[in-house]
Amino acid sequence: SSLFNPDLNLEEEVRGLNELGDSFKRERSFWGKMKALEFEVDFENKKNMVLMLGTFAAFAGILSGIDQSIISGASIGMNKMLHLSTHEASLVSSLMPLGAVAGSILLTPFSEYFGRKKSLAISCVFYTVGAIVCAAASNHHEMYAGRFLIGIGVGLEGGGIGVYIAESVPSSVRGSLVSLYQFNIALGELFGYIVGVIFFDVKGGWRYMVGSSLVFSTTLFIGLLFLPESP
Repeated sequence: SSLFNPDLNLEEEVRGLNELGDSFKRERSFWGKMKALEFEVDFENKKNMVLMLGTFAAFAGILSGIDQSIISGASIGMNKMLHLSTHEASLVSSLMPLGAVAGSILLTPFSEYFGRKKSLAISCVFYTVGAIVCAAASNHHEMYAGRFLIGIGVGLEGGGIGVYIAESVPSSVRGSLVSLYQFNIALGELFGYIVGVIFFDVKGGWRYMVGSSLVFSTTLFIGLLFLPESP
């Protein structure tokens, strides 16, 4: 019956609903105190939105890939400097996938409580702290901790990025952007091997290798400040 209400401005109602849907903002009380630290962007130009999310997906994929492959190049210098046994070196490599399992378990409660965007920001924190711990490690226990923290970041980011993109972009480009993320995982793995070659003969170069993901995790975190929450 409201459709026949002469006082109802359908054009204005539709505009209001579009603005609400396009805002991609979800207020959450826990993060209310951090509101002043966030940058709000009005994505009136949908092409800019798609471009930013495409870049975001690229950085996220490269970050995930580089942390999966970089340990191969770093292991020789790391094992020698930290005097790792074969068993200890194997644990260093395997603790990141184990951390990823833990991160994937945390993904659902984090996404529901904090939201997609902030869960991805938290994953960047795990990536960053883990990389710092690994780069500064003086024994195998610290390497274990650093790799496990990176793994948690991988689990949170790997499961969350696809959902975030799918919820935030039009269906016409959704598949392309999700595929772009998968492509950049492989590209990140290639970058990891390239970084390994660059720093292979550098004294203490393995520390630069395991810390190289800091560039991507920091960039990704800053980029998240300019992106909206998914609807």
